[in-house]
Amino acid sequence: MPNCTRERPIHLKTFINVENKHQFVLLPCQKQVLALAAEGKTYKEIAHQLSLSEASIQYHMKHIQNLMGVQSKSEAIAIMIRKGLLL
Repeated sequence: MPNCTRERPIHLKTFINVENKHQFVLLPCQKQVLALAAEGKTYKEIAHQLSLSEASIQYHMKHIQNLMGVQSKSEAIAIMIRKGLLL
């Protein structure tokens, strides 16, 4: 898995925010963080795998939640799974 800090900010998909219906884009690194969280990995494990600090992973997850208009990591993961964007 590529290191998030070296990844180019390429927009892969546009999604709809569930709270106020505006569109948003998840960067590849953000999608990686969600995918690893969906596998049940802790922030510490995700940070180690992506060579980032645990605080960076927490920041990414909070930013993802804000973009998606959800209140929790579980809700964000559930939406991405429902949309077929995470396995």
